[in-house]
Parts: sequence; C-alpha cells; structure tokens
Amino acid sequence: MGGFLTVVPLLTGLVSAYGGIQQGQAQAASYAAQAQAEKMNAQLAAINADIATSEGKRSQAQAAEAATKAMGRQRAALAETGILNSATGGLLQEQSQREAEEEQLRIGRQTEMEALNYKIQRSNALTSSNILSSNVQASKTGGVLTGIGSILGGTAESYRNYRLYSSGR
Repeated sequence: MGGFLTVVPLLTGLVSAYGGIQQGQAQAASYAAQAQAEKMNAQLAAINADIATSEGKRSQAQAAEAATKAMGRQRAALAETGILNSATGGLLQEQSQREAEEEQLRIGRQTEMEALNYKIQRSNALTSSNILSSNVQASKTGGVLTGIGSILGGTAESYRNYRLYSSGR
C-alpha cells in the first residue's frame, strides 16, 4: 500500500502538468486567433480610409460641378434681368462663389475626419494585435511553468510519502 501512495502524487503531478501545458497551449491559440482577427480589422480599416478619401474626392468633384452649373444658371438669369454687370449682380455671384468654396471645404474636412477615424481604428487594431501576439508566447511559457510546478510538487509529495512509509511510520 505504501508504494502505491508514493506513486499517486507523482502521477497526479504528471496529469496536472499535462493539463497545465494543454491549458497554456489553448490560451496561446486563442490569443493567436484574436491577434489575426485584429490584423484583419486593421487591413479593413486601412481599406475603409482609402474608400472614404476616394468618395470624399468624388463628392468634392460633384459639388464643384453642381456649383459651376448653378453659377452658370445664375449668370444667365442675371443677364436676362439685366443686372449681370451691376453691383447687385456681382455681389450675388461672389456670394455664390463663397458658398461653393465653403461647401468644398466642408466636404474636405468631413472626408479628412472620416479617413482619420479609420486610420485611428487601424492603429488601435495593430496595437491590439501586437499585444495579443506577445501573449501567445507568455501563455505557452506559463503552461510549461505550471506543468513543471505540478511535476515538482508531485515529486516532492511522492518523496515525502516514500520517506514516511519506508521509515515505517
């Protein structure tokens, strides 16, 4: 009976060691998958930033074209009423030009902010991916250390039992 009681803690330590190593491996795999997902999120954010910039430029071009057409219609209407070259006609044309420029600036700022938001998302995702990637090795190491601790604990307990039973106590 004494021999059995000296082996049980060692076997328990070995089983615990295996479990600790497996747990570390599973956690490492989870971190690796999360890191990969964050890398994909970073790529998507970069693509979205490019799309936002392209769409912003397209919107600016469309707004410029619409303003040019509107100002052309305005000039025609002013000419028809006979005030194209008057002070009032000039003021109306200047106001329309300022509004068109302000619209261009608004679209440009909105585009920059949207693209910046995606760039920040990309940066955050890459940072998260890097942190998760560093956790992969830490989890593997932690699992191995847990396993070593379990083996040492089981060995010590087995030795203690061996000494206890071999001395006849």
